[in-house]
Amino acid sequence: MTSYMICTTARSGSNLLCDYLAHTGVLGRPTEHFNPDIIRRGAFGRRFAFEEPLPCGDYIAWLRGQHSTPNGVFGTKVLYEDLASYFRFPRFVELMHGSRCILLRRRDKARQAVSYYFAAETGQWVHTDTPRRDPESLPYDLATLRAHLRRLVEQETMWLGLLASLGIAHREIFFEDFVRDPRHHIEAIAQDLGLPTDDIPCRASLREQGTARSRSFSERLKDDLLREIAEPPLPAEYKGLRLVG
Repeated sequence: MTSYMICTTARSGSNLLCDYLAHTGVLGRPTEHFNPDIIRRGAFGRRFAFEEPLPCGDYIAWLRGQHSTPNGVFGTKVLYEDLASYFRFPRFVELMHGSRCILLRRRDKARQAVSYYFAAETGQWVHTDTPRRDPESLPYDLATLRAHLRRLVEQETMWLGLLASLGIAHREIFFEDFVRDPRHHIEAIAQDLGLPTDDIPCRASLREQGTARSRSFSERLKDDLLREIAEPPLPAEYKGLRLVG
């Protein structure tokens, strides 16, 4: 069986990438198979009781049997925040080493942090989710946005370090490049897996969730961060050296 793993962080554009891959009908059905919240509510066709332990090896075998496409391709997506809980289990490590890894990144980290803020506050992770709060009512919260940005950058850095330390070759995709030419990237992934690319479908049902309000938050966040760097309070001290203007 052929498999691949999308290694990424939240709000990197992974939902859209997975939607494109699933719609090909030959590149598996990638999604967050290792997200505990999604597992427990039975989103994958099998409900797991909260009080019962989840045998990691059996779960992976079940996933591969039930969520591969008919041609035997299994695809999955792993967020770094979920990785730590599974990495201690040999069957998960085997899956990772035996899969073609795809590192999905986003260049515009401010927009990624803002996207996370909007999704976390409204519960609207894809455009088809019903928001529990009007996105237009969200206030600009610099402290929260800064915390999201820091965590997302740290998690991406950890992915880079982990893949390098394990010697795992991987394809790197930036979301901004993907949305400009989805077909190019879908065909490249298919080629990596040894699959023909003739007439491979290239479509998705999801759409971008960005709004004028979220984009304005992104620009404001960039300005605020640059201002903090360019206008530090004086006098400043760095490693015991007192700096003045």
